[in-house]
Order: sequence, then C-alpha cells, then structure tokens
Amino acid sequence: MKTLFFLLIFFTCINTQAQVSDDQIKSLRTAFYTEALSLSPSEAEKFWPLHNKYEKLHDSLYENQWCYVKNGLETLSELSPTETDEILTAYVAYKDEKAHLKKQFITELKDILSAKKILQLKKAQRDFHIMLFEEYKNKK
Repeated sequence: MKTLFFLLIFFTCINTQAQVSDDQIKSLRTAFYTEALSLSPSEAEKFWPLHNKYEKLHDSLYENQWCYVKNGLETLSELSPTETDEILTAYVAYKDEKAHLKKQFITELKDILSAKKILQLKKAQRDFHIMLFEEYKNKK
C-alpha cells in the first residue's frame, strides 16, 4: 500500500514536469510489480534478474526486428511487392520470436513463482501500462 501511495505522489509531482525518464519509469514499474506480486525477498532476488534478462532480450528484438517492420510500414506506398513481402515475413518472424520469448520467460518463472503470481504479473503489467497511458492523457 505504501508503494501505491508513493506512485500516486510521484505521478502528481511529475505532472508538472515535461518528460519522465526511462529510469524513473523503470523504478516505478519495479515498485508497482513488487507491490502487486507481494514478492518475498527470496522471490524478488530470483525474479528481478530473470525479468531484466527477458526485458533486454525483448528490447533487442524490438530494435533489431520491429524497427525494420515499422520503417517499412511508414514507407509502404513506396515499396515494391518484393519489399512488402520481405517486411511481412519480418513481421511474422518478429511476432513468432516475441511469443517464443514470452513462453521461455513463463517457463523459467514457474521455477520461481506460483501460477497465480505469474498471472498477477500479467495483470500488473497491464495495469501499469494503463496507469502510464492515463497519466499521459491527463498531461495533454
């Protein structure tokens, strides 16, 4: 509960700032997930390195594959049929790899957390994104 109070105060304070740094968001996310999952110290000790590992893998996948697809979508009208086919193939490969990473992460999480806590993590991820989006909307 203290963490949620902290988050509320933090978002109120940053409401006056122009931009929130990635480090601030990561700190908030860490507090939010820890609170939502009620991680014990031993669970947290195992969970965060695993979470950070998969976050880096996801970020790398995004940079290496999704950015290529995204750039192709932005120039779609200028692309040849061959180029659009390559981008579509890259899109499918990106989605497959992303799903594979999620499956690996969940498989490894099962050694650390209960199924209920894994689902609570999914809910916490969704709730955190909604909270960030709402905060962004309120700034406009």
